[in-house]
Amino acid sequence: MEVLLNNIGNGDVQFDTWKRVDFDGKKRMKIVHKKKSRDDYISLVKSTYLEFLNHVGCVKTQYAAIRQFKDTLSKDHIILQMDFAENFTCGSMDEVQSAYWNATNVTLHPVVAYYRKDDDALQPKNYIFVSDVNHHNSIAVITIIKILTKELRETFPEVKSVHII
Repeated sequence: MEVLLNNIGNGDVQFDTWKRVDFDGKKRMKIVHKKKSRDDYISLVKSTYLEFLNHVGCVKTQYAAIRQFKDTLSKDHIILQMDFAENFTCGSMDEVQSAYWNATNVTLHPVVAYYRKDDDALQPKNYIFVSDVNHHNSIAVITIIKILTKELRETFPEVKSVHII
């Protein structure tokens, strides 16, 4: 990295970066144009790079822990891996223009349940929750967990514990 940074010429450096900005009364991530002195830019790149390396280390540790958890999962336990997907705009293939401007947004919330079958093989079971509520908050997660818990009890009556990650 030092070789690349040393090749930056003298003077100001112009670059684009993501920044949270006010947009229509809400905070949104946008690409903004920035200008910094060479030394300030190099300091920024070095600190950002160290943050990135730390992040990568955390991700690797998390993946290893999840992998070990899945490898040692007992038959009476389930792991739920869940996350919000992006908001999705519903539309029809041959819709008229007025329908485009009045489209409905929904939130997609995918969930994967990992469990062991009788042959001891780890199996995934996929679920997708679609909601017209576009708030990605704890209330949405709790609602989904309540619905999913009922389904899991019916599908896997032998399960004693559910681990949500």
